[in-house]
Amino acid sequence: HQEQIMEVLSNSGRTQLDKTKNIFSAPSTEYCPTCFRTITTREKEELVHVINQVLTISKQNAEDDITNQLKSLNLNTLAIINKGTDIATLFPQEIFAYNEAVEEYNEMIARYSKAVTDKINNPYAIPNTIDCDNNKLYSSIISAGRAVQAAVENYNAIFENEQLIKSEADFLNLNIAKFNNRDLFEQFATASLRHRDLEEKVRAAEAPREENERSISSVKARLAEQKVALDQINEKLAHVFMNRNRLKLIEGDNCYRVLSRDEFIATSQLSVGERNAISLCYFFSRINSNVRADQAYQRPLLLY
Repeated sequence: HQEQIMEVLSNSGRTQLDKTKNIFSAPSTEYCPTCFRTITTREKEELVHVINQVLTISKQNAEDDITNQLKSLNLNTLAIINKGTDIATLFPQEIFAYNEAVEEYNEMIARYSKAVTDKINNPYAIPNTIDCDNNKLYSSIISAGRAVQAAVENYNAIFENEQLIKSEADFLNLNIAKFNNRDLFEQFATASLRHRDLEEKVRAAEAPREENERSISSVKARLAEQKVALDQINEKLAHVFMNRNRLKLIEGDNCYRVLSRDEFIATSQLSVGERNAISLCYFFSRINSNVRADQAYQRPLLLY
């Protein structure tokens, strides 16, 4: 019944599924709450085992989805320009400003990386807000990089044959080009939106939905392999008692209530004959499911 239990989890949330598990885990539960059929200890244990499997799979799937999204992020740091290089010696102020901006950027990446790692280790934890002015930081790196690039270009105009300076400038240009590509930030933003969406779906799945109570009752009946056709049973009861209001079943909250002469009565108030009539009507509704009305009593097991 794993597919049916997954449907309950999707439509009604974990709260209702936990409630069902608790009912069938209780030693005092001897009858199915929906069809009044006697249920064995083995049947209860099998149902609780399947529910536990579904809950474990659902939780693991949600965690794996979040973890895979986070692991796909590429949060790379930028390299600073070594102080021992010729370019750092030639343009100390520009290189200092550039390295300072890069270090601040790398610190932000480290904080984002830690947040991602913490989230992977604990998918249901709410990460701390990272207080960074990203736009200001981007502008600082671009501005510092352009200042270094301009200084290098001016220097190269005088010393065009200095291959070392050109190599350092190429190295810097690669860093600037790498920074200008903001794909990794867009990926992180997309993953964050996806994560928030998943959290909302998880909360929605765990929230009780009163409007689905009837659907839940129907699913429970299918889990017990007892699809009770109330209309058929009530038609047969009306035929037995020759009165539509004499005795009928009404669907209630996770149960069926007995209505006798337009008044609800407890099952303990039913006579032996009334109980037998309900049982027989239920029996005939089961064996005649998916059988045309004109053929309902022509099956071999009903002929003597």
